[in-house]
Amino acid sequence: MAYNEFAYFYDELNGEADYDALYTYIKGQLDAHGVADGILADLGCGTGDLTLMLTQAGYDMIGVDQSEEMLAVLREKADELGVSDRLLLLRQDILDLDLFGTIRGAVSTFDTYNHIGPAPRFERAIARAAFFMEEGGVFLFDLNTPYKHAQVLAGQSFDLDAGDALCRWTNRYDAASGRVDLYIDVTDRETGERWQESFSEYSYPLDTVTALLDRYGFTTVRTADGEPIMLENNFFPYEPFKDLLTSYEDLTNASLFDYLERHYGRRPTSTTSCTLEIVRASAEQASFLDIITGDPMFYMNAYFLDGEGRPLVIGRQYIVGSRFVFNI
Repeated sequence: MAYNEFAYFYDELNGEADYDALYTYIKGQLDAHGVADGILADLGCGTGDLTLMLTQAGYDMIGVDQSEEMLAVLREKADELGVSDRLLLLRQDILDLDLFGTIRGAVSTFDTYNHIGPAPRFERAIARAAFFMEEGGVFLFDLNTPYKHAQVLAGQSFDLDAGDALCRWTNRYDAASGRVDLYIDVTDRETGERWQESFSEYSYPLDTVTALLDRYGFTTVRTADGEPIMLENNFFPYEPFKDLLTSYEDLTNASLFDYLERHYGRRPTSTTSCTLEIVRASAEQASFLDIITGDPMFYMNAYFLDGEGRPLVIGRQYIVGSRFVFNI
């Protein structure tokens, strides 16, 4: 998949992406695994905001993308920043990746590896990345999950405003193949000219992804499994529950309500108020939840009473919507 005319509106339509937070996370992971300099490839680099940030951090960057239009935008940005001499741009399909030498690491963001195709093509792309990776190299990439395709994107349409252009983004999910077909319709506000592009995303079970990485010599250090769903704060009346301050029972995978019933003989049975709203993640919340600062979250604020109508607990939860389903 390659964005073509869409490339010239991409940065405006993707304006809510927090590249600073993305860069901070990726740079931290690279540093943590001993890749603080050297040659790094950005696979599916697009218009290159992340590529350029890593170039300015001292890496010798290779930006790889199928779209000449995307690369043209990146080339112009690099010239303006005066970093073109630290940046090699290659118009390639990552299925046929040829870097002419080894690299210390590779990054790939914004679902690039979902765009590759069914599992055999996904495997080939991993194999090509592995072929050029030095021993001890690091490969950081993201993927939309089967859950997100089936439960979040399926059948949804999104209207994006880029100022100079309007974009309608429509998703159609095919359950049999696990594929999402995406249709982009961009209209230039000034001229009325329209462009249409379409492509597909494929998702893969986690065990398939980890097995393929292992097959081609990668050791999976961190995956989306086990990622946090919510940040929860609970507030109790001090006197009846003051010994909670010195309790060392691990409630990580336990029910708080079961704990209250077991230790205090009280359990929430009703609420006096329960509200749900959309908020954006602060930097601190984002660091706990492994999301990007500014990402939307559900915020639930509930006041619980026990069976005798006594105040029991105020619960405030910040919930990552893409990882949680409310059954109403």
